[in-house]
Amino acid sequence: SYPYSWTQFMTLTNINTATQAFVSNFERPLNGHPERSTWAQEWYNKFVNLGIPSGGGGYIAPISSPITVTSEMGWRTSPITGAQEFHNAMDLVNGNPTTPILASGDGQVVQAGSNYYDWYGNYTVIKHADG
Repeated sequence: SYPYSWTQFMTLTNINTATQAFVSNFERPLNGHPERSTWAQEWYNKFVNLGIPSGGGGYIAPISSPITVTSEMGWRTSPITGAQEFHNAMDLVNGNPTTPILASGDGQVVQAGSNYYDWYGNYTVIKHADG
């Protein structure tokens, strides 16, 4: 009874059903992950009433165009190990390996580093005044 297309998936209103549908139809993991329903509900509760800043808010793209998202935030199959993992960022590329990477807006750097394997790259977490 799960949806079999992205359009059908987007019409779901129950977060548990949506989570299980996503896992079953879009990820197809080797083993089930029932704990994801709890995690999905927690994330849904954080984002359900969150508004998108209007008027641009002074934000800019962190790299120049054309931008391609090579990995979304969320559960995925690791491109390195092949195991299921939670990817806690969005990976962006534009075809230029020397492109400058910019902060999308003013804020406070709360974490930065490269404490993973070298090939994972560096990361920076910035807290913006508007949340």
